[in-house]
Amino acid sequence: MLAKKGIVDRRLKKVVSKVVSPTQNAFVEGRQILDAALTANEAIDSPLKGDEAGVLCKLDLEKAYDHINWDFLLIVMQKMGFGEKWAGWIRWCISTASFLVLINGSPTAISGLSINLNKSEILSVGRVENVEVLASELGCKVGSLPSTYLGLPLGAPHKSVAVWDGVEERMRKRLALWKMQFISKGRGNHSHLEHFG
Repeated sequence: MLAKKGIVDRRLKKVVSKVVSPTQNAFVEGRQILDAALTANEAIDSPLKGDEAGVLCKLDLEKAYDHINWDFLLIVMQKMGFGEKWAGWIRWCISTASFLVLINGSPTAISGLSINLNKSEILSVGRVENVEVLASELGCKVGSLPSTYLGLPLGAPHKSVAVWDGVEERMRKRLALWKMQFISKGRGNHSHLEHFG
């Protein structure tokens, strides 16, 4: 399996730059999706250090799974061993539903992605006047700092420990699940598990 993975990796590297924009951090070699959270925090910290004010638009975009190639999904399901009856149900569900998507009364952008203004926010950095007017013009709400971005604290004081409580709790739950998986499958031993907890 590892040999196949290496072959796929090499083939993908040849074409990924042609289909993925360099601004898509999570898909560029050497970058991680968390780089975006660090950049967003820097966009807040820099103006505050210089006693400047500004506005940060926190936009909620459609998720990638909103644009599934259903024919491909059905083929993958078949290859994974899903029965014809199950695949038939899925095929029926996706073929009988009809969707007309308008965002704020306008058709979706050519890119296929659109902004969900109900979940988007305007965040003021420093003292900004008329933020409510700007939010009203854009059709979104006014948020406040600290907030979250990609599940991480955004604009929180550097020494604030409490803002990390949610992240810490999620990690504890994931680690507990990983521990159970190791124990239930008989893999590893107690000394390996101590590194997780």
